[in-house]
Amino acid sequence: MKKYIALLFTGAVIFACQNNTNTNVSSSEEPDTSSKKQPPLIEESDQPGSVFVLKENSIISDYATYFLETKIYNSPDEMVAGGGDHYYETIDVKNGYASISGSFEGTYTFAVWHLADGEDIVGKTSAFCGPGCDYTYEFYHVKKDYVNIETESIIPIKEITQHQEKMFAKLKKKYPIEYESSQLMFLLPQKGTSIEVYLSADANEYEFPIVRLDWTKEKFVIGKKYEEIPD
Repeated sequence: MKKYIALLFTGAVIFACQNNTNTNVSSSEEPDTSSKKQPPLIEESDQPGSVFVLKENSIISDYATYFLETKIYNSPDEMVAGGGDHYYETIDVKNGYASISGSFEGTYTFAVWHLADGEDIVGKTSAFCGPGCDYTYEFYHVKKDYVNIETESIIPIKEITQHQEKMFAKLKKKYPIEYESSQLMFLLPQKGTSIEVYLSADANEYEFPIVRLDWTKEKFVIGKKYEEIPD
């Protein structure tokens, strides 16, 4: 009995496997989400046509090309004609949201939250599948002069993983589970500011929400914990 979520994207699952930050409840290791400084932002490119550029007041497409370090085309046909391997499934500049697929078995998603001081929080998630899906998540603080990976200070990871363990234990009591591990799957919003966090278990056989994260205009807090295992 599969418990699949209907995702907002077409054709592919959310997310991918660069800089994997999956949380596996069978492991004692914490995800490596410590603060890491990214390359400085570039105000102007000295190479015409360069796509790896962030400017002041960057929009979602700027962030997508910056973090993926590649040109992203507007359609599969444009991608093939241009010799690339990434295209936008969805690009919503107004709401600060993008989903990206391409010539690979997976999807990236990006979303932006604005801080009062003009800086941005950027969420990046990915799913690569074949046959099982591997989910990842990272959250960046885009400052004036540089970008930091600050997942643990932006997201209450410890509390989420504790609830993940609790819900995985409940799942194992209700259904026969072959694999002794689970993943977290973050659904970034195209509309609104809240994030739904799903538990994915048994090679993605069971996927259901366990936490809703609410935006405080500074970081995310747990707004709701789901306590029931779906039938």
